[in-house]
Amino acid sequence: MPSTRRWRAGSSVATVSRSSREWVLCTTGVVHTISAILRALTKPGDKVIVQTPVYNCFFSSIRNMECEAFENPLINRDGYFEMDFEDLERKAAEPDACVLLLCNPHNPVGRSWSEEELRRLGEICFRHDVTVISDEIHCDLVHPGHKHCAFAALGSEFNVRSITCNSASKTFNIAGLQLANIVIADPDLRARVDRALNVHEVSNVNPLGVEATIAAYNEGEPWLEELNAYVHENYLTVADFLAHELSHLHLIDQEATYLAWIDC
Repeated sequence: MPSTRRWRAGSSVATVSRSSREWVLCTTGVVHTISAILRALTKPGDKVIVQTPVYNCFFSSIRNMECEAFENPLINRDGYFEMDFEDLERKAAEPDACVLLLCNPHNPVGRSWSEEELRRLGEICFRHDVTVISDEIHCDLVHPGHKHCAFAALGSEFNVRSITCNSASKTFNIAGLQLANIVIADPDLRARVDRALNVHEVSNVNPLGVEATIAAYNEGEPWLEELNAYVHENYLTVADFLAHELSHLHLIDQEATYLAWIDC
């Protein structure tokens, strides 16, 4: 494989120690962003690892970039989904596998991935030179007893060998204002993605979205705490209804997001 095919973190691992506002690129939405990032990191025919079942728009982004969705299916253990690391090791070792699209928290199975799980995933990907794109748009929507673990926060190598995508759109219901954030520590990788965003024409954002995001993050925490409690009560209501009225259906154990995943 030519050396220009993949991004490799060089001395940045040693020099990047804390976050910077320069790391953040703004765009119109996470889905558009993923397509642009794939354009920057892949070529037609490359394999992009996805952990299925997963958000359907991942597949359209991969297809539109003429890449192959390379499935690393999650293991369903009686309604609790876990990563299949042995299969991931095999998939990541494939010569044309260059990117993994991580959904963290995972949509639709409602997992809030643990630090241990994310570390193991990262170690496998880095060993095989696979860049991790972490979609963390549901990161604020976590159920009681669980917490969100940001992939890039696990250490310097995780930071500079990954891209984090997030937005206030899901949490605060402002998707119509079209604003998302991409956090990229490595300057060379950031320049490549920035160029792709401009090629895709998704880097000019709505100023109202900027103001709404600032207001949400600076003033929205009390509302968010109430929201998470409300969403969790909804989950318990669905669980109770299914148990009494539709007992042949199985609701998965949900740790994050507002999306109930029901085995019918």
